[in-house]
Amino acid sequence: MASPARPKLLERLSTLSEAERKAHGWSQRSFPAGKRVCAEGDPADSMFVVTEGTVTVLVGGRAVDTLTVGDTIGEASVFFADELRRADVVAESDSQLLRLRRAHVRRLRSQDHAVYDWLIDAALNGLWGRLQHRDQQIAQQAPGDESVPSSRGPSSIRMLWKRVRSSTRPPPSAMDALSNVRVLASADPALLLPLASMMTAHLVHGGHALFLQG
Repeated sequence: MASPARPKLLERLSTLSEAERKAHGWSQRSFPAGKRVCAEGDPADSMFVVTEGTVTVLVGGRAVDTLTVGDTIGEASVFFADELRRADVVAESDSQLLRLRRAHVRRLRSQDHAVYDWLIDAALNGLWGRLQHRDQQIAQQAPGDESVPSSRGPSSIRMLWKRVRSSTRPPPSAMDALSNVRVLASADPALLLPLASMMTAHLVHGGHALFLQG
């Protein structure tokens, strides 16, 4: 389902001329029905906005979502290096999509603050969803099981989990902690600052509970 903010993104882009969109780094792509937009597991270095038609999202060959006009694909990939596509996306009908590459996002930052700020919010929401998913996996571990939850690809949470378990040094600053996570290392600082501002350091001694179920 489309987020209420997503049609606003498309509305903003529709106010720009084709030349202005191109100057900001956007390019128009056409996908006939049945054509794959991106493949699960492929390197992700761009995002898309659906401007016409409908596309289907598949994970492991199973349809999990349908995206239509105003919906976006892969917002986080323009802020993070070494991202992998987490799903196949296939055009269900003849479709038109706007594409923005990671290499052009800094250009967008200086030329269209409204869209750039929206993309940061969308990427943060996506990162928060991953954190929640990983937290659920950790919560479902059997008592005494100290293994790291499995992951199909590189995981910032996996790396952070290992660091927290092995570190005996004073905690780093929030920005240092975030920038030392491999997946976040190449992220735009403007994306990390809102996260860092909400983080505080806590010392927890071995054997003490961080929180209790219920």
